[in-house]
Amino acid sequence: MHMKIAIIGAGAMGCLFGAYLSTHHEVTLIDVYPPQIEAINRTGVTVEEADEEVCYPGVKAVPIGCKLPVQDVLIVFVKNTQTEQALMQTKELIDEHSLVLTLQNGAGNDTHIRHVERGIAGPELEVEHIHHIAQPESVDDIADAAGEDQA
Repeated sequence: MHMKIAIIGAGAMGCLFGAYLSTHHEVTLIDVYPPQIEAINRTGVTVEEADEEVCYPGVKAVPIGCKLPVQDVLIVFVKNTQTEQALMQTKELIDEHSLVLTLQNGAGNDTHIRHVERGIAGPELEVEHIHHIAQPESVDDIADAAGEDQA
């Protein structure tokens, strides 16, 4: 299943996940730092693997607040203190069918996300469980797991 995926935060983790997911999906990184956005759009994302550098030119980047269509998946990779503001600035990217995923470090992000989501998708959003994929075989395993949750 080909998905539209937006990642808020084009730092190291946002770029890493964006690069890997871009091999099978339409990925857009959203950030506030113009030089980072420009560099990604100019050269793609380069990931230093164990023995080589791999360039992922299929990733695009836009400034926060840029008009995009509703996304299938929205991944949040901003600092904990920026979560609520970042989601408020990107709330038009999600609807009741979108999956919002946080892989942030720190406690309390689910509360920020739930607070913003209730204003967008309604009270049915629940953080029910944590799904962990230990050492997936490929990026497809991650995308498949996301797709299963949407089905």
